[in-house]
Amino acid sequence: TTIYFGLPGGWKSGMLLSSVLEAPKLNTFVTKDPTKTPTILYITQENDTKETLLRVWSHYFGNKYEPQNKTIEQLMEGLVNTPFGDGVVNFEIKYRKSRQINTQDIETIIDNLEREGKEVVFLAHDYLKRIKSTEPADSQFMELGFIVDEFSTMAKDRDIPILLASQM
Repeated sequence: TTIYFGLPGGWKSGMLLSSVLEAPKLNTFVTKDPTKTPTILYITQENDTKETLLRVWSHYFGNKYEPQNKTIEQLMEGLVNTPFGDGVVNFEIKYRKSRQINTQDIETIIDNLEREGKEVVFLAHDYLKRIKSTEPADSQFMELGFIVDEFSTMAKDRDIPILLASQM
């Protein structure tokens, strides 16, 4: 489990997303179950799905194609000629509102993807202070500690890298 820390506006979300987008270029993802498609799961509680897709689009194409007027479906179709469009690695974006989910909910998302024939091989979450702990905590400091422990356990149990972002 790795966490990018930074000040507000310090490009944490950009670094997290860039890491996810570069991962298929630099790694060969192999599933434990050969019948499943390797999947990189990006959960955002910071930016909605369309804003995240606009960032993905900008990463690959710059802004030369005027993506702001495209639907989510059109943006996804535009990723056909990227590392995620080649069919080797699937890219899933899930948006959840701030403080609406905990790590157990993320486990459920992963399990649901497995039922769809997708195996999560890399998880990124944006960002740490927006998720709830499954354990009650007396302070934000304690809650963040529980959350990091929960992500660490998830990474070990599932044998996947987890990348997080958080404000300092």
